[in-house]
Amino acid sequence: MENDKNLNSNNLDLDKYQDLGGISTKKLEFGLWVISHKRMFLRVVVIVLAIVAFGFLAYPTYYYAKYFLHERRQEKLSAQDLSAINITASKNVAQPLIVSALKTFTVNKKTDSYVEVENPNDKYFSYFSYCFMEGEKEIGCDSAFAFPTEKKYILTLAKEVEKIGSLSFKIKTTSWNRVDLHKYPNWPATLLEHTNFKFDNVKFSTGDSTGLSDKINLNLLEFSVVNNTAFSYWEVPLTIVLYSGAQVAGINHYVLEEFISGEKRNVQIVWPNLTGSVSDVKIFPNLDITSDGVYMKIDNVGQKMEKNNTNQTDYTDYQP
Repeated sequence: MENDKNLNSNNLDLDKYQDLGGISTKKLEFGLWVISHKRMFLRVVVIVLAIVAFGFLAYPTYYYAKYFLHERRQEKLSAQDLSAINITASKNVAQPLIVSALKTFTVNKKTDSYVEVENPNDKYFSYFSYCFMEGEKEIGCDSAFAFPTEKKYILTLAKEVEKIGSLSFKIKTTSWNRVDLHKYPNWPATLLEHTNFKFDNVKFSTGDSTGLSDKINLNLLEFSVVNNTAFSYWEVPLTIVLYSGAQVAGINHYVLEEFISGEKRNVQIVWPNLTGSVSDVKIFPNLDITSDGVYMKIDNVGQKMEKNNTNQTDYTDYQP
């Protein structure tokens, strides 16, 4: 019996043992190792799952934080920039002309009508066509211009009108030209340089003091004007407005023809049938200095100076 035990202990190799059920000792040992390290495996699984969960949470958290801390601020700045662009764009769009209510004067069945037109834009020239209307009938149509921020009178004179209440003013077309800063770097200075006309000795005399006529009320407007610009003009249109206090008492136009640089003109205008007193007279040049056609050339100026004296008197008879 003792010999059999020694045989088993000395000659039996357990690694070569094959269980008829198919489970080897190696598998048994691995299973035992797994069972003995179960807690460690659970910890590893928990750690791995925690890392994965952290990754899923950290990714959106990072980008949410980035959005609120940086990109949202950028969006606000972009919105502000877009708003500024829209404001700038709106400023770069010309605003429409502003037209006052139409007013009239009627003397001897002839009616003078006028409106005041304002260009509210400081960077745009306005060129427009217009008509004074009696109902649907056009009674006086023309074209005009308005410099940046300019206010000017538009008028039609001596029209036979059946119903004053049916009169209206209509702007038919309008075009805009942006001020060319290369050509006019300082537009106000350019305008003053080209329209520096000095009006002096302005005097309005009523008919009873002029002695021009006993039967017709003939008033007389006198003034002198000097062309203090460096330019000579074929024509310088003038708009003349008479005031009685703050109210317009009369309105007229006059043209200085071939007005040479440095020249002085003495002007007399007969103004018949004016009712009411006159407390002030204002004279506005209506000269489109942006048009090359208004300027006289040097040879034209020389011919003009040969023909006429630089000190002359103009006389016109105004029939309303």
